[in-house]
Amino acid sequence: MFADDTMFFTKANTRSCATLKRILEEYGNASGQQINSLKSSITFSARTPQETRDRIKQSLGIATEGGVGKYLGLPELFTRKKRDLFTSIVDRIKLKATSWSTRRLSPAGKLTMLKAVLAAIPTYSMSCFLLPLDLCDCIQAALTMFWWDSDATTRKICWIDWDSLPQPKQKGGLGFRDIREFNIAMLAKLAWIIIKRPDSLMSRILLGKYCHSSSLLEVSCSASASHGWRGIMMGCELIERHLGKAIGNGESTSAWTESWLSTSEHLRPYGPSLEEDSALVVADLLNREDASWNKEKVDLLFPEITHIIYQIKPSRQQAEDSFLCCGALPLGVNLQNRGIACGGQCPHCNAPETALHLFFSCPFAQQVWGLAPLHVAPDWSSLTTPVQALISPPHLTCLPPTGITSHVLPWILWNLWYARNLLEIAQATVGNKPIAMQPIMYPTVPEECAIINCDASWRIETLTAGLGWIVEDKQSDLCIEGQARSEFVASPLMAEALALREALITVRQHGSPNVWIRSDNLELIRAINSKVFPMELYGVLKDIESLSSSLDFIIFSHVLRSCNVRADSLAKDAHLQTNIALY
Repeated sequence: MFADDTMFFTKANTRSCATLKRILEEYGNASGQQINSLKSSITFSARTPQETRDRIKQSLGIATEGGVGKYLGLPELFTRKKRDLFTSIVDRIKLKATSWSTRRLSPAGKLTMLKAVLAAIPTYSMSCFLLPLDLCDCIQAALTMFWWDSDATTRKICWIDWDSLPQPKQKGGLGFRDIREFNIAMLAKLAWIIIKRPDSLMSRILLGKYCHSSSLLEVSCSASASHGWRGIMMGCELIERHLGKAIGNGESTSAWTESWLSTSEHLRPYGPSLEEDSALVVADLLNREDASWNKEKVDLLFPEITHIIYQIKPSRQQAEDSFLCCGALPLGVNLQNRGIACGGQCPHCNAPETALHLFFSCPFAQQVWGLAPLHVAPDWSSLTTPVQALISPPHLTCLPPTGITSHVLPWILWNLWYARNLLEIAQATVGNKPIAMQPIMYPTVPEECAIINCDASWRIETLTAGLGWIVEDKQSDLCIEGQARSEFVASPLMAEALALREALITVRQHGSPNVWIRSDNLELIRAINSKVFPMELYGVLKDIESLSSSLDFIIFSHVLRSCNVRADSLAKDAHLQTNIALY
C-alpha cells in the first residue's frame, strides 16, 4: 500500500514544520508506512530567506527543493516568461505531425489526424491555465503547416487563412478547433465548478484568497493574481454571457441586471428603470409573509411581462437562488458557438443541430411524435423556440396501456436526447418508439406511517391549476382533505409539485413524523428521488426538500391514477372554488 502524490501546505517556520513532522511520524506508526525523504521535495515561496529554507529542510530531513520541474505535464511554478513554460506543447505537436507527414495521408486522413490527435495534445494544459496568445498562434501555425504541407521538408502555400478553417463546414470551413476560444471555454468549466460547488476544497482556497469582499462574478483581477486565477477570470467573462438564475427567495438576484425570467434562455427585463429602483432585487417584488408576488408592484414595474413573472413560483422556505447556464445542452450549434470543433450536424439527417430541430422538426423526431401513444398527434410546425413547447405544451393525452398518467412531453424529449447520444457517441442505432415507462414497486414503509395522496388538475386555456391532497394517519385517526386553486401555473408538472408542497405543509402543521407520499405523476417522483431538480421547478422542489428534512421518515412513490381518485376529484373540484386561491 502506498500513499503517493500528497501535498501539504504550511507556514515556513520551525513550529509548523515540527507539527507536520509529528503528524507524519504518527501516521507512519499507525499505518506501518514510511515517508521516503529522497523522493520528497519542498517548495518555498519566492521571498523565503535562504537561512529559513536550510533550517526547515534540516528539520524535516528533506534536502530537495521543488518548483522547477513538472507535474502531470504542467510546470510546478510559473515565472514571468509564461511562453517558455509551454513551448513543449508546440514541440510535441510538431514531432507528432512530422512522424505522420511522411506517411502520405489522404486529405480525409489528415483531417481526422488533426482533429483527433494534434489539436487534442494541449487540451489538458488548456483546461488548467490560460495559454499565452502568441503560443496559441504557434500551435495554430503548426496545425496549419501539417494541413497544407505534404511532408516535413516541403512548404506549400496556405490558400485559405486560418480564421476561415475553424468555421463549420456549411459555412465554408473545415470545423478545426480555434485554440484560443477553446482554451477560454475549458477555463469556463473551472469557473462554473467554483460557482456551483463553493464548498469544494479548490473553491474554498481560491475564493478565500481572491474573493474577500465580493463574489466571483463581481471581483476584479488584481495585478498580483496568479496565472491560474487570471485564466479562471477569463472563463468567468464567458460564463457571464450565458448565466441565469433560478429563483428561490430572490434575495441574491438583481431584478434588472440578471437573467431570471426563463430557465432555458437568457432573458431579463429591460429598462429604463428609475434611479430608486436600480438596486431592486427579486425579493423586493414578493410579499414577505407568504412569498407570493406583489401584484401591485410587479404590474407597475413590469407591465409587459407580468404573465411570465407570475409563472415563476418562488420558495416559501427561503431557499437560496441558484445559478444556471442557459443553452447548456451540448448540441452541435451550441458547441460551435463555443469554439469547439465539430460538424454541428444532426446525427439523424445532417441538418444544423439546434434544440428546435432535434426535438421537434427533425424527420426522426416527427416520426417519434407520430408513433407516440397519444390521443391526438401534436403539430409543432408553428414553434419558433423550444420554450414555447415547454411553457405552454398542448394537452397530450397518453393512451393505455403505457401506464403514463402524467404529462408525456418530458419523457419523449428525454428519449429523443437518449437516442441522439447513442447514435452520436456510441455509434449505435435505436428504434424510434419511445421507451416504455416501467412501473415503480411499492416500498416497505413503517406501520405507523401517515399516507398522503396528492394530485393536480391543470387547464392550459387559463393556466390555472386545481390542487388536491389527502392525509390519513391510522394511528391517530387523522383524515384531512385539502384543496386549493393556483393561478399562472406554467405546466402540469408545476401543478403536481405545488400540490405535493401543500400536502407537506399540512403534514408539518399536524406533527406526523413518518410520511409516505404518493402521486400519480411519475416524472415528479423521479425528479425528487434522484435529487435532479428541473430548474423551472427549482423554488417549489427546494421547499419540498426543506419540509422533508424536518420529518423522521419520508418516502415518495408513484401510484396508478386508479389509486388516486379521491385526490384527483379534490383537484378538479378546486377549479370551482373561489376562496381557496394560492399565489
